[in-house]
Amino acid sequence: VVSMTGSPYDLGSVDLTKNMEIYGLEDADGTRPVIMGTVSVNGTIDHFRCEGIEWNGNGYEIGRPVQIKDATTTSINEVIFKNCTITGFENGIFYSSDKVTNSDVGTLTFEGCDIYDIPGSGGDGIDIRDIDNKEVVKFGNINFINNTVYNSFRTFMRIDEYVNITGKITVRNNTIMGVSTFDNSNNRGIIGIQATSAAGKIEFSSNLFLHMETVSTMSSHNKNLPISSFTFSNNHFFDVNEEFFNDQCTEANAIAGGG
Repeated sequence: VVSMTGSPYDLGSVDLTKNMEIYGLEDADGTRPVIMGTVSVNGTIDHFRCEGIEWNGNGYEIGRPVQIKDATTTSINEVIFKNCTITGFENGIFYSSDKVTNSDVGTLTFEGCDIYDIPGSGGDGIDIRDIDNKEVVKFGNINFINNTVYNSFRTFMRIDEYVNITGKITVRNNTIMGVSTFDNSNNRGIIGIQATSAAGKIEFSSNLFLHMETVSTMSSHNKNLPISSFTFSNNHFFDVNEEFFNDQCTEANAIAGGG
C-alpha cells in the first residue's frame, strides 16, 4: 500500500519475477499517489494487480507502465489496472514485442482508468506482436471497460495475425477522444486487430467516440479479420473526420446494434 506521503515514487525499471499488488491511498480530493517507472513481466507468476495509482512516464521518458520482457518465456495469469491514472508515457500502456520467446497471459484488464497524453510515436496503446508468424503468444481475455482515454496512442489496440486469442476481447462503456491521430504509416486506427483466432470473440459496446480528427480511423489495417466477425452495439460517434469510417469499418458496421 502506498500513500501520498512519499509520492512521487521512482520505481525505475523492474523485472517482475513474483506476484505484485500495489494499492494507492487517495487523498480526499481524489489525488492518487504517483509511481514513475515500468514493470517487465519475466518468468512464471500468477498476477500483477494495481489500483488507485497514478502511473506516470515522467514527461515521456518511459515507454509504458507494463510489458512482457523480451527474450523470455513468460506466463502470468492476470495483469490488472483498476481505477488508475496512466499518463505521460512515450508509447502505450501494454506491450508484448516480437522479441518475446514465448508468452501466455490469462487476462489483461484496464478498468475505470483515466488514460491521457501518451503520444505513441513509437508504439501503440495495447500492442501485442506476433513472432515470426508462429503461434507462441497466447492471450485469454482482454478487457477494456469504463475507461476515459484522450490525446493518446498511434493505434488504440494492435494485435497481430498469429497471436492466439483463446477468450474474449471486450471494449465496453469507454469514452475515447482524440485517439490514433499520430500521422504515421503504422497508425492502424482504433481497431488494429488482425488475429484470426479472435474471430467472433470481439465486442465493442456502449462506447462514446469523439473528436477523432485528422488521420484517425476506426480501422485501417484489418484485412486478416473482417469487421463482420466483430460484435458492435450501442456505440456513439461525435465530431469524427470524413475518413474515420472506410471500407474496412463502415459507419453502418460501427453503429450496428444501435448507436
